[in-house]
Amino acid sequence: MTEFLKRIRDLIAQRCSGPLLVHADAMRALDAIELVSDVKEILRRHIHALELAADGRELWLPTFNYDFLKTGVYDVTNDKCQVGALNEFARSNWATWRSATPVFNVCGTHAPLPEPDFAQINAFGSDSVFAHLHQRRGAVLFYGAPFISVTASHYIEQHAGGPVYRYDKKFKGHVKLASCQLRDTSLIMHVRPMGTRLTYDVPRLEAELEAEGILIKLVDGGSVVSLVDMSRLFDAWTAKLAADPLYLLDDQTRAWVAPKLDELGRRFLIEDFESL
Repeated sequence: MTEFLKRIRDLIAQRCSGPLLVHADAMRALDAIELVSDVKEILRRHIHALELAADGRELWLPTFNYDFLKTGVYDVTNDKCQVGALNEFARSNWATWRSATPVFNVCGTHAPLPEPDFAQINAFGSDSVFAHLHQRRGAVLFYGAPFISVTASHYIEQHAGGPVYRYDKKFKGHVKLASCQLRDTSLIMHVRPMGTRLTYDVPRLEAELEAEGILIKLVDGGSVVSLVDMSRLFDAWTAKLAADPLYLLDDQTRAWVAPKLDELGRRFLIEDFESL
């Protein structure tokens, strides 16, 4: 075990009692492993390093695949992960299950996440991986990945009343389970307004969380690993969104969102930006 990996393990032991949702960029976490020349062996060593760092905690690696939004089909077994080589390697070489929610699914080796209510799945609702992470007092581990990949922000927005600068959109289709059974489904999620620039102020948000001790960052050489406690993140951002519904946005986005909301006098709706 490398010294950097020991530091990661110790941080997790101190700050997390539940599952770990791991956003990964293998090339920016190389100091956690002993390097070899074979790419597959590097990926295998990263997975082993994460298991050692988790020290028995559940590991959930995102296997997000966005094709359902266009095709209406999510094949749990065969749809490839679209968010990184390490995550795809985990899906196809390590995991024993993959969750059944279209788009925002994860894989792991402990007990699988329960199936959602296929009649209508809320991507960021009480059946989502983010809800399970929150309820079980888990944490988000940025294993080389930048903080901008904090997808849990959408769950927090949802439970803070729904982001006024996004609108809900429904996608119908079906899920092909690992058992080959088909389940008709409808996925609802809030999306960015079509044709607009909608950007979060990631540098400010990250700096504030570091200052508040909610995000802890470890650096070794060119490797960066951060840990965020999901419950503390939820509490902090829920309170700040209650005080300022545009809290997460950068200045350029605020500059067009605020006047548009004033003009409408309500949250954005799909018909404000898309022809139905």
